Amino acid sequence: MTATKKQMELTSEFNSVCNKIFKALGKTLFNLRDRWQDESQYEDFKDYVDVMKKSLKELKDIKIVKGTKRPFGFTFTWKETKSVKYNCIVKLKGNYQALSIQYSKQS
Repeated sequence: MTATKKQMELTSEFNSVCNKIFKALGKTLFNLRDRWQDESQYEDFKDYVDVMKKSLKELKDIKIVKGTKRPFGFTFTWKETKSVKYNCIVKLKGNYQALSIQYSKQS
């Protein structure tokens, strides 16, 4: 099956959005995850979600729907596909952390 021109444009634009998310929030999200590992018994997760939202406030087309503790990250929508939800999560890969964006199975 070949992708339509509109699908190709959306894919290209979405890749650009993902890169903007990584640039705006990548390091912050890693730091938040590490802190949550140490402080989850004492701190409110809502405060972490507020930091995520504040870090992405410049990206008007992104709306954080909810924060997730496991896996650590957030679920968001994007203006072009409002009915589809995506997960931005921190994954552990050996001794390293990686940021991943994928379709939410709860869309």
